[in-house]
Amino acid sequence: LSAILPSGQELDHFVNWISYDRQGQAITSSWRPTDLRFGIIYPNNSDTGFRLDYVIGSQKPFIPNFITKTFNNRSKYPNSQQDLCLSIAEKFVHDSQSVLIYCPMQRSVNALAKKLVQLTRSRKLDFKNLNIDSEYFHNAVRVADELFGSNHYIVECLKLGIVIHHGKLPKEYRTALELLLKNCKVGLI
Repeated sequence: LSAILPSGQELDHFVNWISYDRQGQAITSSWRPTDLRFGIIYPNNSDTGFRLDYVIGSQKPFIPNFITKTFNNRSKYPNSQQDLCLSIAEKFVHDSQSVLIYCPMQRSVNALAKKLVQLTRSRKLDFKNLNIDSEYFHNAVRVADELFGSNHYIVECLKLGIVIHHGKLPKEYRTALELLLKNCKVGLI
C-alpha cells in the first residue's frame, strides 16, 4: 500500500480502516522506483469539472480545471466514479505518463474494463494512440484472442494498449502479460 499511498496520516487512516482499528501497522519503505506525487481530485466550485490538488513536499500546487465536464441534451460526463477514474487515467496517459489503476477486487477490475470499452466506443475516451508494436504485445493479443475471443472486453482493452490484470485470469494469459509488462512500456494497467 505504501507504493500507492504516501506515508503519514493518509496511510495511517487507511490501515485503521482496512484493519477495523485492530492493532498493527503498515510496513513502509522510503525506496521508490519513481517519484511519487500524491494528488486529490475535487469537484470545482462551479460544477463544470474537477480540480487536481498535489502535495509535493511542502508545496501544494493545483490544476483548477483538470477534468472538464461535458454536457449534452441527455447527460453530463463524467457522471460516475468510474467515468472520472478513467478520464483521469486518459489525461495522464496522453501526457506520456504510465498509470496503474488499483482495484481491490476482481469484479471491480472487470467492471472498470467493461466501462472503458463502452466509453471508448461512445468516443468519450480516446486511448487509440497507445498501441504497442512488439513481439510481446502481439503474443499477448494472440493468446487473449485464443482464450477469450476477439470481441471480449479484455481483448478489446489490450488492442487499445491497455492491460487488464488480476489473479483469476488464465495462467497462460497472465504469463504473456507479465512478459509484455517486463519488456515494454504500457500506458495503462
